[in-house]
Amino acid sequence: MPSYRVEQTNFQAGELDPNFHSRSDLKAYQEGAKQIRNFYLMLTGGVMRRPGTTYLANLGAASRIEPFLFSNDERHVVAFQAGGAKIYGIDGTLQQTLTGAPWGADDLFELNITQAADVMIVVHRDYEITQITRTGATSFTRAAYAFDGDSSETHKMPFFKYADSSVTLTPSGTSGSITLTASADTWETAHNGTIIEYTDTAGTVRQMQLGARVSATVINATVLYSATLPNTTAVKTWREQMFSVVRGWPGAATFHDNRLWFGGSGQRPGGLVGSQSGAFYNFELDDGDDDEGIDVTIAGSSVSEILHLVSTRRLEILTDTGEFYISDSDVRTITPGNVSVRRQTTFGASRTPPVFFDGETVFVQRSGQNLRSYSYDFVRDNYASDLLSVQASHLVRSPKQAASTFGSDTRPEQYLLFVNNDGTLTHMHSIREQQVKGFALWSTRSGDTFESACGVAEDMFVVGKRSLNSSTVYTLELLADDDSVTLDSSLEGTRSQYGTPLVDGASQTGTTLNIDGLTSTPVAGDQFTIAGVAGTYTIDRLTYSSGDGALVLTTALASSPADNAVITFTTGHLYSGFSHLANETVHVVSGNLYLGTETVSGSGTITIDYTGLSTIRAGFSYTPTLETMPVVFRSERGSFNGSVRRITRCLVDITGAYDIKVAGNQLAVRQVNDDMSLALQAQSGHYEFPVMGYSREPTITLTQTDPLPLRVLGMGIEVRAY
Repeated sequence: MPSYRVEQTNFQAGELDPNFHSRSDLKAYQEGAKQIRNFYLMLTGGVMRRPGTTYLANLGAASRIEPFLFSNDERHVVAFQAGGAKIYGIDGTLQQTLTGAPWGADDLFELNITQAADVMIVVHRDYEITQITRTGATSFTRAAYAFDGDSSETHKMPFFKYADSSVTLTPSGTSGSITLTASADTWETAHNGTIIEYTDTAGTVRQMQLGARVSATVINATVLYSATLPNTTAVKTWREQMFSVVRGWPGAATFHDNRLWFGGSGQRPGGLVGSQSGAFYNFELDDGDDDEGIDVTIAGSSVSEILHLVSTRRLEILTDTGEFYISDSDVRTITPGNVSVRRQTTFGASRTPPVFFDGETVFVQRSGQNLRSYSYDFVRDNYASDLLSVQASHLVRSPKQAASTFGSDTRPEQYLLFVNNDGTLTHMHSIREQQVKGFALWSTRSGDTFESACGVAEDMFVVGKRSLNSSTVYTLELLADDDSVTLDSSLEGTRSQYGTPLVDGASQTGTTLNIDGLTSTPVAGDQFTIAGVAGTYTIDRLTYSSGDGALVLTTALASSPADNAVITFTTGHLYSGFSHLANETVHVVSGNLYLGTETVSGSGTITIDYTGLSTIRAGFSYTPTLETMPVVFRSERGSFNGSVRRITRCLVDITGAYDIKVAGNQLAVRQVNDDMSLALQAQSGHYEFPVMGYSREPTITLTQTDPLPLRVLGMGIEVRAY
């Protein structure tokens, strides 16, 4: 019965799809795991207990959050909600509430959003284009996006002839209020207010505004700008505004190459238009000069709906049938004369907005079960849509949103979060130049879900849907940078002063002290100071009644305090600041000390049966779990895959750890001869754990009992074959 030692030096391949469990020939098998849940994949290859979250605000309704990044000093979170949006600072302060938006709760994750400087454009194929404008450091407005042009200047919107090319218009007059008669059924009631562009027989372009519909072929109209038509001859050369209630609105938008681009409208799904260069509200085509507007249609064997426009080194176009781009170069910008749309791959995207990450555009494939990276391949001299999630397709659960974040001062990793429809988060770590990528799955308290996520520079925010105090609450939460925060929806609470305690009466001496101004009851062991009196005093016992307390102290007063002298509690048992967790059972930590579970009072306070703490943090715990792939090794007898094996012991390399359980065995962080008055010390190094039992697929499972920091760098496993 020979023994073998197997080393796992890293976990950078992440959790592997169950269908890879026999692929011990792959490098990913040696660097992956059967299960990685609520762990964070580190740049160096190890794993860390995933960061917890800090509670920032009650959003009040179901929300999708997106970043509004004006500058490094002015960063905001936009919470889109049914009928509007709320703007928050990154500290959770509500800065603006916007109302009157056309979208509903079911539309939130189908909105496409783009931002440049102080303007955010929001589009949806069923609703009028919306613009959110930053008007000050903490002030914003919402309005319908307006193309250039008004009652005194021609409208600079894009136009398109949706009717058959043979359909003619015949005006009843040459100026003012007239009727327009189409040669085939054309008009709908909703055409009222639509602008049309009419080119008369002399080649002069006029604009008219449609009025009330008379019939399917006749509609009232007004010739704009006091213009006069040369005659009332029927012409085929007319177009209506491209985006309208009748024809639908663009479903995709982006700023690229100093132009604003719209695409994917209801009745022109493959149409793409770009504004004039540097004029984001002017889409006039005019003579087709280099700086004028652009209008192009994606051509192919089938109709393609433009779902997303992505600005990278080129303008990338993701449709439901394939992936395209507009060809340009560093020395040649896109112009009406050279615009060319080229198909690259044919996988098709879902409506989940893509995200630019690690030098490539990551999108969810049409099926909702695969993640692909769309990027230019210089070797193949074209774009490729490589499959990212082949090793962890089971963790791609119809994502509805993706969010990315940069590295920070305390965290070098950049990473992606995918918000799955089942309320979990799929965490993706990638180092493209080293061909490293891995996935893990994150969840929160049982019964609660993650509903949205967004990265604002180095900060990552999430929306939690939580059951709090018997109500469903949507919370804005900030994901920590590392494992220093180990609870979700958590806050730090400060020591309560039990009200505004004051000395009650002068000339008090000895070990008794009368105080008043209490709103709750101190307990034995609490310590306090008295203004004007030297020393710190500890309560031995007390009586309390209606805000007054008679204290018996462990030591005598150094001097008689003045009447109404301020009393300041320096240690205590009551902590406040948890109103959002009222009546909930929570986990409590202080620094690196786990204090167990407590129930928050209806007023948001927690009583701790422990002295000497300045602050505590309370929130909801989650369980990190890492299970290795079945341990496989080879010898002169061949592979032992599938044979009966026994893991006899496991050496785990940990750093900065305060709690870990391996194969059911708890690491003893405290020893019987430790000074319990000293802070708990982090454990680092190799620790041995015994393992029992036989299996044809032996694995090691690593988890935690207490919500405390934990980092695992690797492990060595000793296996005996039979």
